[in-house]
Amino acid sequence: MSDIILNKVKKLLNLGNSPNEAEAQSAIEKAHQLLKEYNLSINDISQDSQYDIVEEVITESINTPQWKQYILIGIAKANYCIHLITKDYKKSYDKLVGKSHNVVVAKEMVKYLFETIERLSKRYPQATRGDYKKGLAYTICNRLHEINNQEKQECTALVVQEEETAKKFLSEKHGNAKEVSTKLRAKNHLTFCKGMQDGYDI
Repeated sequence: MSDIILNKVKKLLNLGNSPNEAEAQSAIEKAHQLLKEYNLSINDISQDSQYDIVEEVITESINTPQWKQYILIGIAKANYCIHLITKDYKKSYDKLVGKSHNVVVAKEMVKYLFETIERLSKRYPQATRGDYKKGLAYTICNRLHEINNQEKQECTALVVQEEETAKKFLSEKHGNAKEVSTKLRAKNHLTFCKGMQDGYDI
């Protein structure tokens, strides 16, 4: 019986690479559910898929705004990816490292949240707009961490395998590179708090 289920999980994970984002997300969720339901480990699945790791540039700039880095950290964590920053003599590059199907979903989240935060922040003067964005980013990132923690409790084996595979790739390709971490600092506390509050509505 377990072989039949594992074959289904493998097929679902393969569908997770579909260019159709809705189909990919649905397939991944079903794979999680099957592993949880039958108390199976992702280690039972062929390890050939562990090399299906991609490293994609999400943004490039001279200096990525702090709120964007915070959002990227949250999205990476929620999708079993790693947020990595590399630099050359001209620019810095924010990247996502992870299984290809996870990076596809993460990129769409980045696009949606970046655009939404920019749109909502236009209601505020330029002087306080940055603090409002940071407030939004703070709440959104915390919510994404909650999703990740919940999934770890529900399907530990799959989550751990996905995260460890990305970390192994990062170690092999970039040596001592570490995941990005940052702290938000706001000048206008009231505007920051308003952003935090509005972040629950996104």
